[in-house]
Amino acid sequence: MVGDVEKMILVGLVWGVTNSLMRKASATFFAILSDTPISVAVPVTNATTFAATAVSGMLLGEKTHLVSI
Repeated sequence: MVGDVEKMILVGLVWGVTNSLMRKASATFFAILSDTPISVAVPVTNATTFAATAVSGMLLGEKTHLVSI
């Protein structure tokens, strides 16, 4: 059980830091894109986020499900 407690604390720390970074990034998002139409900014930003998540996941060794179109 002791090993599990350390793992849970580590996950909590990483999650907490991630939340802080996301709060900081959301203020940056609005500052950088304040003159951009939201109908363009949101889909482009979301697509880029999706791609960055996929690439970073692959670099971290996550298994992926590639889909042919």
